[in-house]
Amino acid sequence: MTGWTGGRLWLSAGPVVRLIKPVPWTVQQTVRIRPGQVQWMSFSPDRRTVYLAITRAEASGSPLLQERALPSWQLVHTGTVSGNLTLGPISAAGTAPWVAVGGGTTGGIQLFADDLSHVRLALGAGELARGPEERHFFASANSVRATVLADVTWLTAGNALACLQPDTGQVLADRPGDQTRGPIISAEPAAANGDIYGLAAGGLIHLRPPAACQRPRR
Repeated sequence: MTGWTGGRLWLSAGPVVRLIKPVPWTVQQTVRIRPGQVQWMSFSPDRRTVYLAITRAEASGSPLLQERALPSWQLVHTGTVSGNLTLGPISAAGTAPWVAVGGGTTGGIQLFADDLSHVRLALGAGELARGPEERHFFASANSVRATVLADVTWLTAGNALACLQPDTGQVLADRPGDQTRGPIISAEPAAANGDIYGLAAGGLIHLRPPAACQRPRR
């Protein structure tokens, strides 16, 4: 479920996505998505593009990514997530999506190319990393997430936290995890007035990002 203009919501339900007006509960638009079940969706900051993560109807098929133009929902690009990876939430940057994936005992985030043809960058990947530069945050967890907020991508990986340039993945600032402590943020964070809020085991936490995160370099 994703918020939209005018107090409305986009709701994914199996092979369809519906635009809902909550009060009174009214379906204003229905879009059928092929060829599978919509698991996650994310809208670009300018609301001109929507990205969808889809599991295929056949069990053996690799998860799919779709880029669709708004408001027509016309299919623009398609991509594939490696079939041996589990699919997690996606978050749209300006021109491409960040995708959370898991495999074995590790997880990571992947920044796809603009046309979804390949993975440009993977971080926090542990055993999924393609080289030392991609083993930036941890090696034994599968709860990594990437959330694009206020022109910054926030990476949460267990008890590590980092802000990234959303279209390149450049690390602007990071707080490495301390393995003696629990998760710093256990769910996708939210931004308000330049600060970051998130849920942790002890309740709601409030973080004030460093200046590098507040003024990301392009």
